[in-house]
Amino acid sequence: MAAARRRETQLGDLPADCLAQAIALTSPRDASRCAAVSPTFRAAADSDHVWQRFIPVDALPAAAKGGGGRNKKDAYLGLCDAASAAAVSGDAGCRVWLDRDTGAKCYALSARRLSLPWDDGEFSWRWTPHPLSRFVSVYK
Repeated sequence: MAAARRRETQLGDLPADCLAQAIALTSPRDASRCAAVSPTFRAAADSDHVWQRFIPVDALPAAAKGGGGRNKKDAYLGLCDAASAAAVSGDAGCRVWLDRDTGAKCYALSARRLSLPWDDGEFSWRWTPHPLSRFVSVYK
């Protein structure tokens, strides 16, 4: 039986645009892992289409600030840097950055910027110096 074997289409045989569409439906971590599979997967996983989907719409202006020649993957990674994330929110009392693996938004709020509707009652903030703290004053 000399039956001719049919060649089956492999996942790597798909066009890079089609792979990029599928990879964009995953997470940033999975997209990075896909880049290690093959050169075809790397081209798809590193495409702007994939990384554009991981950048939240409200963070697009901050991602665009990073430079004109940057690709979307570099812009995403720049938004994941907590040290430079203060520019994302524009508020000195709140820093926002993206989790590198999941793309989730992370927030750090300054306790000094918080306020309560009652400022003089039993439940009001009291900032006092504490001898064992590395900060000048702490909430007590």
